[in-house]
Amino acid sequence: MRLQVVQFSADSSERDGITFSPLSAPRALDDFDVNIVDLSSVGIWRCYEDTCGKVDCLCDLQTICQMVRSRQRAIVIYVFPQNIRYKYRMEYDRVNGSLSKALKDMLEEMYKYTITAAIPRYTNYAKNIL
Repeated sequence: MRLQVVQFSADSSERDGITFSPLSAPRALDDFDVNIVDLSSVGIWRCYEDTCGKVDCLCDLQTICQMVRSRQRAIVIYVFPQNIRYKYRMEYDRVNGSLSKALKDMLEEMYKYTITAAIPRYTNYAKNIL
């Protein structure tokens, strides 16, 4: 079984038969039986802008979403963060530090700006499974 782990700060490498790819440059999903998209890195959940709920790596997440929609047979598993803080306004408030919120307390904003762009809705790709 071929396995790819896509992580925020991973270097392209292979160890113990597992391929590690950065979030910004994952390999083709159908080249692997199982793909694990690890969204648990603190580095993903930050935004230099003032918009609470957006993330700086949104383009990378949108690309992965397109790849998931286009795959033919590969299994994709998402790993979500636990007990981390979302940081925003990082550029705006350099003197006092960035603002932050517990990610679990802002699910509505995350869903609106980030989750819907990063993960395909079940109904969009369920037809390929059934």
